Amino acid sequence: MDAQTGSTYPCGYRGKENLGKFWDLDISSRDPNQVCLGCDWECFRDPSELFGPILQGIRHPFKIGSEMSKHKQHFKLWLSDLKYYRACNLFDSRVPPDYERLKAFA
Repeated sequence: MDAQTGSTYPCGYRGKENLGKFWDLDISSRDPNQVCLGCDWECFRDPSELFGPILQGIRHPFKIGSEMSKHKQHFKLWLSDLKYYRACNLFDSRVPPDYERLKAFA
């Protein structure tokens, strides 16, 4: 949300998609299943996105199992992303990268 104008946006990367004034926003008209890949790298680094399937699995274990079986390649990529995230020390900027661990991803 732009505090100066009250305009609402989906996220900081989608600043050209003005959803209107906050006080007029009807979130019930938004599609909760809408997927955005506009900021893939930044969202990848965002734990809420990377660990989203784990949280979904806790809330809806049968649904996530079904989704993973339908999209096996996606599941493999997600696991690879988790391994990379771990190899990067969870992107902790206070810890220098361990280049030896990162060689596996070169």
